[in-house]
Amino acid sequence: MQRDTSTWLFDKSELQVWSLSDAELINKVEVSGIVKSHKVLNEEHGVLIFNVDNEIQFWNYKKNEFLDQPLRFEEELSFGKWSERIWLATNKELYEIQWQDNHVRVESKYQTTTDELVNRLSHHNFSKSGRYALLEERRGDELSLKLYDLKDQPVEITTLPNSEVQFTLNPAKREIATYDYKDDTLRVYAF
Repeated sequence: MQRDTSTWLFDKSELQVWSLSDAELINKVEVSGIVKSHKVLNEEHGVLIFNVDNEIQFWNYKKNEFLDQPLRFEEELSFGKWSERIWLATNKELYEIQWQDNHVRVESKYQTTTDELVNRLSHHNFSKSGRYALLEERRGDELSLKLYDLKDQPVEITTLPNSEVQFTLNPAKREIATYDYKDDTLRVYAF
């Protein structure tokens, strides 16, 4: 599905939605606080998701109204959109946010048993289908990369040592690639 809209953040607190086909401003809104991240949740219904002070809010830019479903988190969070899926991570839990039947649905997908789920999410963490997640976790001073199958219940497939490496997941080839800047080494693991 090709996107027709793009979101912009102007002056840290004004969200703008633009049409990509004709470069016209669709709508804009001033929010109270500094917006940390924003994505289009559902283009068909005109719903934008954004984060202000660890509160996830939803704005219908077609109707210019805020949805009465904010989500408040006590700890830092990050979220992103990959392959039409919105993933949100806190220090302890991974969620999938979905738009269903004109409502936002939040589903907990995984809860860590380590000290911390390092929540720097990117498209490198997830398979397109949402079945696999490669997550960075911390126990004490030790970092590790853990691959999970999220199909039904989270099942750990493998654990890789991690010394702050760059990584990417390729589920089609059933491979994980890591690059360590310290020793300039690329490693490829099969799963």
